[in-house]
Amino acid sequence: MEGILWDGRAVEVCGTEFRELTDLPQSSSLRRIAPGLTDIQVNGFGGADFNDPELTFSGYIQALRALREHRVTCALPTLITNAPEVILDQLIRLETFREEAEKTVDADTIARAPFYHLEGPFISPEDGYRGAHPLAHVMATDDPNAEKWISRWQEAAHGRIRLMTFSPHGKNAAEFTAMLRKHGILPAIGHTHAGSAQIREAVQAGTVLATHLGNACAQLLPRHANPIWAILAEDELAVSMIPDGFHLPPEMLKTFYRVKGREKTFLISDATQYAGKKPGAYHTHIGGDVILTPERKLHIADSPNVLAGAAKSVWEGWMHMVSLGFATPEECWHAGSGAPLKFLIGREFDPELTPMVFVDPEEP
Repeated sequence: MEGILWDGRAVEVCGTEFRELTDLPQSSSLRRIAPGLTDIQVNGFGGADFNDPELTFSGYIQALRALREHRVTCALPTLITNAPEVILDQLIRLETFREEAEKTVDADTIARAPFYHLEGPFISPEDGYRGAHPLAHVMATDDPNAEKWISRWQEAAHGRIRLMTFSPHGKNAAEFTAMLRKHGILPAIGHTHAGSAQIREAVQAGTVLATHLGNACAQLLPRHANPIWAILAEDELAVSMIPDGFHLPPEMLKTFYRVKGREKTFLISDATQYAGKKPGAYHTHIGGDVILTPERKLHIADSPNVLAGAAKSVWEGWMHMVSLGFATPEECWHAGSGAPLKFLIGREFDPELTPMVFVDPEEP
């Protein structure tokens, strides 16, 4: 692969090495290349749903191939709130597929799925904050069986649950956070009606991320005392945000980026299997009956103001964020690539997880 890096250098990519090209003719028109995108929250893609108990290996690979076409080379399949036994079975299923893919599928043709994100079930039970998650399966952080299930889930995932979104509104936020860290899981705040003191307690105990900030909130919030302000005020917290043009208005995207900065702002898709599908009415394990509009807004069928995930990729979100003009294309790409990868593994680039891809929308 030959291309132009963000710093303007023309290079040839040879495995894990870059060879600078210095003898190119002036007429050369190399394409922009960059490390692949890392999506830390993707529920499904390309017609396949990672939450579907009937997901097949071919559907799993279908999703990972479609993600790779959208420049996503590292993705965290995300499971939402469900019965504990269902989450366990699905983790076993996904791990079986991941291991089979490593043996039988060309890694250069699919996104890698090295870790998992559990979004729930330890979230707020309140309408609005709960979003599209089923109330019947929401668990409290002080549930006597909480650690038992987390231990079983992590064992089933072979230690690959890397991220869990929970609400620290209960009295044991610090203890729950410490317990997640003990099991090798990065704690993230989300789907929460917690107050500022509870959020601060969770952060001091080791919570490191706020999941899709600005979403999974009540439609009406107190103007001062609300989770968005509290999260923005916590300097240690990184934030993820959905830049698809529907989940957040431009002014919120800009404000979140300005407050959290280059290393603590992550672009995510929150994509469902409907990313890439035609507009219409569908039934999904993420939210029940949903509507996908011609503009690719995905919402609960009887609640147009309640989103049920997204139908665009991080790559499409990157294009939208670039169009807003408050950050450079490279800064926006870093928010979808180097920054979230460093959050996961401690470094901004990994030749296996984030191999170089073409940035522009021509054929990959």
